[in-house]
Amino acid sequence: MPRAVTAESWTAGLNAFLLAARFGIGLAISAHGAQQLFGWFGGAGLSETARHFTSIGYPNGNRMAIIAGLGEIVGGLGLAVGVLTLPAAFLAAAILLYTAAIDGGFFTPEGVKYEPLLAVCAVVLGLYGPGRYALGRYIPAIRTYQFSYTQRAVLMTVGLVGVMLAIRR
Repeated sequence: MPRAVTAESWTAGLNAFLLAARFGIGLAISAHGAQQLFGWFGGAGLSETARHFTSIGYPNGNRMAIIAGLGEIVGGLGLAVGVLTLPAAFLAAAILLYTAAIDGGFFTPEGVKYEPLLAVCAVVLGLYGPGRYALGRYIPAIRTYQFSYTQRAVLMTVGLVGVMLAIRR
């Protein structure tokens, strides 16, 4: 006879799911950034990424490639380990959605789907929270997570997109 699901077993399962989802999505986002910066995992590397940003109108493609790559690496790793999960998720999502939008849109035939999918997953995980198994729970300043962090994350994302638009021709 199957056992009844208790609140304790449900919570443990949810926390394990959040850990697995954060880890998988966060590492995928970080790997995407590493492709752009270092050419790892079959990526283009910094020079090709910079050349691409220059070709679509950025006066300093190298700077934009570094901003995009580092943002994805830092945001993805923060999401994966559960440190400042919401700001990390919004940082990564802003960069992913912005680069997807400037690369031809979201829908076929020229559109992209990988970046928006990662961005949506990151935002959902960021809004839900890191769960019990997160490194941020052991850092006292981060443990007192308040709503004001959400406001900061949204402002940071809007600011980041604003900076990206400002440095573009």
